[in-house]
Amino acid sequence: MSTHNDTTEPLEIDTEHVIAAIKALQPGKMTKKTLLFQQYYPVIVEALARKVLMKAILELLKDKGLPLSVGGFNSLMKAEQKRREDCNDVVKCQHCGSPLTHSQEV
Repeated sequence: MSTHNDTTEPLEIDTEHVIAAIKALQPGKMTKKTLLFQQYYPVIVEALARKVLMKAILELLKDKGLPLSVGGFNSLMKAEQKRREDCNDVVKCQHCGSPLTHSQEV
């Protein structure tokens, strides 16, 4: 009776092809949204501190390819604020250096 112990047989894998295929993989739609939002977060917080209407920000994001519902926006805001606080990477006012946060929901 033979066993299927493949540890002694070399694997025939095209390593370069696998590496290229892994590099070509793209994140899912929600991950892409999150990554984009993380990039935009500092200027969004600054805009909110200037009393820019949330509706205007949501419309602009939608026009630029990042459509979000109000709930989705608030969820991403809270998650990104927490992530940055955990990393001690808080957005600060360009004029006075005070931390800028978004604590109210739309």
